[in-house]
Amino acid sequence: MEYDPCVGCGFCCLEAPCVAASYYNWIEEGRCSKLKWDEEAGRYWCLQAKENRPFAITIYVGEGCTSNLNTWRKEVKNRG
Repeated sequence: MEYDPCVGCGFCCLEAPCVAASYYNWIEEGRCSKLKWDEEAGRYWCLQAKENRPFAITIYVGEGCTSNLNTWRKEVKNRG
């Protein structure tokens, strides 16, 4: 099955943080502290995934959007 490419809209991490975010207590004020908005790139990045490729592969970062419910990808913005 092919998925739409990841556009860094933040949907996955903001709506359903990964197990690691809970396990390592990265959730602060209702959101993962590793998820950061990049103003220049106009997208979100998971800092943990950027620094740790095996981690990124494990949680499928960048593998593409699998949710038909994700309307955010059409309007990527800082959801601060």
